[in-house]
Amino acid sequence: MRPIAVVAVGLASCAVALVPSGAQSRGASSRGPRATQTVCPRKSDRVAYRDDPAVKRRLVPGKPGRLVLCRYGGLNARVPLGLLRVRRIESAGRSDRLAKRFDRLHAFSGGSSACPADFSRDIVARFGYRDAADDYVTVDVTGCRSATNGPLVRSAISRTGERLIRTLQRLTRQ
Repeated sequence: MRPIAVVAVGLASCAVALVPSGAQSRGASSRGPRATQTVCPRKSDRVAYRDDPAVKRRLVPGKPGRLVLCRYGGLNARVPLGLLRVRRIESAGRSDRLAKRFDRLHAFSGGSSACPADFSRDIVARFGYRDAADDYVTVDVTGCRSATNGPLVRSAISRTGERLIRTLQRLTRQ
């Protein structure tokens, strides 16, 4: 009888270990923390950019069918660079309009410039395609305000860029 009690206690402790803590589920979507972790990296510096010729020409190539926005805290946040909020954009039309706004951003102008303090607060847009790998675009909302998909970097220091950043911040507001 005693071995059965030991097994029951062991199983109960394993079940407790599998329950996610509140910190892991913070920023989770309605599908729970496990779904969020597969949609957005836990930290903004862990984005796996796509490597193909199309992303070397445009930030968001083709016509994406879905979009997930991932908002991250900065270096001075409680969890530096940690995931704060996930927002799914279900409308293919809205995803396409946002993709076009990203593609209207211009390259940085030549020469040197001074940028405000950069705290690495980022919003990552994950554009999904039916027949291609997802395209991640990271927008740095502080500092020199840039957008990158890995090989391509564009400036968001313009009227178009500022409007895009405000829209992304509004969509990912907590």
